[in-house]
Amino acid sequence: EESDARSVTFVCVLEGSETPAGQVQYDPSTRRLRQMVVLPQFRKLGIGCALVRAVASIHAEKVAGGSVNGPGAEGDASPPLRVHAWQRSEAFYTRCGFAREGDPYESNGVRCVRMVYATLE
Repeated sequence: EESDARSVTFVCVLEGSETPAGQVQYDPSTRRLRQMVVLPQFRKLGIGCALVRAVASIHAEKVAGGSVNGPGAEGDASPPLRVHAWQRSEAFYTRCGFAREGDPYESNGVRCVRMVYATLE
């Protein structure tokens, strides 16, 4: 997929392990997180939110440096980080600093939500 070629993949490998615990893709051209995965045995350890914070930090640096262009929300010159997620993952993304934008929608038979990153803690 074209978006895969544009994306940067962030991988979390825990100290002393050779197996990745999780990963997320970031597409700078669309300013979106894509394909967040944390292996079941590593869930509930904060790895997913740590990956989100890493991407948000890089995104903020790119925005500040001018390498991410284009407006975010209407009238906003700073393009926000976004995710289009399964609705059942909304609570996770909310814990990581995202807020829902608009109403849920259906994509390929799955209820989804659009979310925008609201905070960098």
